[in-house]
Amino acid sequence: MENGEQNTDRWVEDRMAQLEPAGEWRPNPDGARARLRTKDRVARVHRRRWGWSLAAVLAVAASLFTIPGCQAATCKMQSDTLAERIWKTVFAGDAQNAPKKVQPQEQVLQPQSGAPAPQPTMAAAAVRRPVVTLAPAASIPPKNFKLSGSGLARVTCEVYTDYECPACARFYLTVAPQLVADYVATGKVKLLHRDYPLSYHPYARLAARYANAAGQLGHYEAAVQQLFGTQSAWGVSGDVDAQLAQVLAPDVMQKVRDLARSGAHLEDTVNTDLEMGRKDQLRQTPTVVIASKGQRQVIAFTDYEMLKKALDEALR
Repeated sequence: MENGEQNTDRWVEDRMAQLEPAGEWRPNPDGARARLRTKDRVARVHRRRWGWSLAAVLAVAASLFTIPGCQAATCKMQSDTLAERIWKTVFAGDAQNAPKKVQPQEQVLQPQSGAPAPQPTMAAAAVRRPVVTLAPAASIPPKNFKLSGSGLARVTCEVYTDYECPACARFYLTVAPQLVADYVATGKVKLLHRDYPLSYHPYARLAARYANAAGQLGHYEAAVQQLFGTQSAWGVSGDVDAQLAQVLAPDVMQKVRDLARSGAHLEDTVNTDLEMGRKDQLRQTPTVVIASKGQRQVIAFTDYEMLKKALDEALR
């Protein structure tokens, strides 16, 4: 037994002697940093791929949805598609790849020093021109004062406007008279004015409230024309009351003022129009909707010839 234990001990000592001595361990910070950088780079790539995939899916899904805006160069906010908002929010620094917004053609020219100021165009002059002629009021206010035209007309032209939108003012002062003369007065088309006050126009809803108060008293057209004609004045100060007082008799104006301040259901039509505008998926103001034969054709207004073509097609 003793010889066996001695042989075992000797064998263990021989095996231990054959092992190489353990080397001294030293940390390798450069190698560790390199491995961390590699892992971080891989993680960033994965996050970027997920972000691009998510943005692409949301952009495609939202390609038909637009946050309504006022289509005028002087407006504080232009309409953006939800896809553009996603690009601006998620990839704010990626200006090279972000979708490009089409700039409006309207441009305001600044006069050079010493040069005479440019003369305003006819459309711009129409927007700024105050209206002082009071249209005759109906002895009995119509049930729907926003609707005009023959009840037998098969086609209805619905116009969404914001009282603080310069493009809407140009439409009402320059295009609407042609529309009325060619289609409404001839009994072909009914015209429905819909209110669509945009949230970033601080006085648009107030103006709509005053116009509808005047409408309930039979003075709708006079109020609408005055509000659009003096937009540049009250749009800065918010003093809608003072501008309407220029065209409404004092006793009528006092009734409009009282109704605008306390009318419990005065904004019912505004809320109805806003809800309808959401269903029509408005992209801008002004927007025209041609309703005929149970169908609604939404048109982002550009010019009168385009509108005539659409109306003639609907009347066939």
